Amino acid sequence: MIRIFLGGLAVLSAVMTLSLQVRAHEGFELGMGLGHTRANSPDSFRELAQQGDAHLYWLGYGFNKKWGLEIGYDQLDFDGMSTRIQAISISSVYNFFSDYTFHPKALLGIGTSEITSDSMEKTTSLHVKGSLSFEYDFKYIALGAGFNYFHLLKIQNTPEINNAGVLVPAVYLICR
Repeated sequence: MIRIFLGGLAVLSAVMTLSLQVRAHEGFELGMGLGHTRANSPDSFRELAQQGDAHLYWLGYGFNKKWGLEIGYDQLDFDGMSTRIQAISISSVYNFFSDYTFHPKALLGIGTSEITSDSMEKTTSLHVKGSLSFEYDFKYIALGAGFNYFHLLKIQNTPEINNAGVLVPAVYLICR
């Protein structure tokens, strides 16, 4: 009899936890992450830039438990060259299996990047941003890890970065 009671209590607790998690994706969130930049393409950019650090910041709003919108600010730098990239983007967000505490998340967005070259010359370019990550939700915070990909469109003044791709594996913290 005690086992049935304890089993029922455990199931009730799990159901109540899941019902709280459903609402965790609605409303505002503030996030920050740290990552590692890896230049992917073209070959000239990959050889020059090598790898570096990334700082990711965003403000998001969940319309419902599946869909949301994020405005992000990302700083990317590279060890092999003193070129820095500051990107601002707006992205749509989709939460897969959002009823579960641990779930995948996808993001797709577009934005503008300011590239500061070795000679301190600044150039602006459009970029596309994509992300696939996993989150573990708590009541007011979430922890996550994933891969972000930036594709910088053609830039005339910096030929080594024309149509460049940057992969950023990152970990992050979200406050809701």
